[in-house]
Amino acid sequence: ENNLKDTMVKLLLLHGVTLIPKKFLTRCVVCNGNINEVFDANEKVSVLNEFGSSTINDEDLHHVYRCNRCGQGYWWSNEPTSSASRVKKAASNLFRRCIRGGVKIEGSLDFFDYINVEKERLIGEKDRLAHADKKDGIDEVVSWLMDSSLKSPFRLKSAYASESSGIVDGERLPFTNVTSDFVGALDYILFEESALRQTGRLSVPTDFPTLNTKKIRNGHLLPSDCWPSDHLCIGAQFSLECEERRGVVMDLATAKEIPASKTSIPSAYVPVHVTPVLDCGCGCVPPILSLFQMAELRKQARAKKEAEKRKKLLS
Repeated sequence: ENNLKDTMVKLLLLHGVTLIPKKFLTRCVVCNGNINEVFDANEKVSVLNEFGSSTINDEDLHHVYRCNRCGQGYWWSNEPTSSASRVKKAASNLFRRCIRGGVKIEGSLDFFDYINVEKERLIGEKDRLAHADKKDGIDEVVSWLMDSSLKSPFRLKSAYASESSGIVDGERLPFTNVTSDFVGALDYILFEESALRQTGRLSVPTDFPTLNTKKIRNGHLLPSDCWPSDHLCIGAQFSLECEERRGVVMDLATAKEIPASKTSIPSAYVPVHVTPVLDCGCGCVPPILSLFQMAELRKQARAKKEAEKRKKLLS
């Protein structure tokens, strides 16, 4: 656990991250909306009553927040048995570790004003001097990442690489994460073409209207009722390359081998391997749907059901 925390500090230093304490609690864990502080006394009471914490005393209560999208309530508290108190303790320990590690801080400490920054910096300096002659694995890995000549022996290709020009960064997907203040591609599937041949990919929305089929305000933001994660699910299917069969692939429609140069990678909600064709009698490739195939089939079944319901209403 401590190694993970130390690694976090070193990565923050590596990327030059500056911590802003007053923004530590900014995203809603329910809908990924923005969390705003509540200042009105009556609204504070309303939040606490609504989310089952009306017994918290005023002296234990510090800051109350509410999500601007779903209305979820949050607060910091000193009440020992509250989850807010446990989160506060964990956040404080991580913050102290970052200060001791030399991570930059900007702005006021806000809720964490009880932490003595100068004292924590001194503790960190003494610890580094005491262990100056020791280098752990984390330092070694970080030094590799900082080496501008670092190279990989692998020749990796993206499963969503575009075969045409004019696509952002050569990728089919302009985004895999969409929030109110960020839109971008964060997720990739990389593979070695010499060992794997791509045979299919999961179809993923590439525009906001596809994400927002109900055409409601901010309906394209993730997560939503149709897209339950703040990251879009991507997927790809591959077949293993071997020397004696390199350059050919299996045509699943005819169960015959054809030159790979005459095939293209299908991009569909249910890829072509829905019913795998075995090219041997040992049963080593069982006809089992992948997780994302099953998810897409369920999604299609729901869409069909909704279409039938609308048809009945119109008739």
